[in-house]
Amino acid sequence: MEPAKAVMRVCKMCNYSKSKNKFWADKNRKDGLQFYCKDCHRKIRRLKYNLHKEKEKRRIQCLRWRKLNRDSWNSYFPKKIKCQVCLKEVFFNGTHRNNTINFDHRQECVIKTAPSKFLNSHVFNETNKKLWESCNFGTLCLSCNILLPTRNRNKWLKRVNAYIKDKV
Repeated sequence: MEPAKAVMRVCKMCNYSKSKNKFWADKNRKDGLQFYCKDCHRKIRRLKYNLHKEKEKRRIQCLRWRKLNRDSWNSYFPKKIKCQVCLKEVFFNGTHRNNTINFDHRQECVIKTAPSKFLNSHVFNETNKKLWESCNFGTLCLSCNILLPTRNRNKWLKRVNAYIKDKV
């Protein structure tokens, strides 16, 4: 009797020809084996695991930094602030969405990003505090902030005034 020949297969990653017992099973494939050999598959899994671990580590560091930064700005704002449109009480806090302060961002301001992004990405210090105070922000609640557009505000207000005059 002739000994059985070991059936070989080429790994798609390392391009080496290896016996079929060097590949993991995959019942969804026609031949029942995965594309990559066990060694290459382990390398891929290890790389993905390390990448995920690094991403998670960076995410936790960013969350920690944002929370500390937000808390430092939180101590700067007075505890009771009212929305300038509807007079509802609002406060600076990232956890309660409905009562959180929103800022009416005016075009002549030095801060070119959204004020909430500025607060979350800049450390509370004297320089940033002076920069913040040099801007003229309007304090709004969430619903007023949604209703009041930042672009084409004058056109929007003219249309609202025209609508009100037509109805009265």
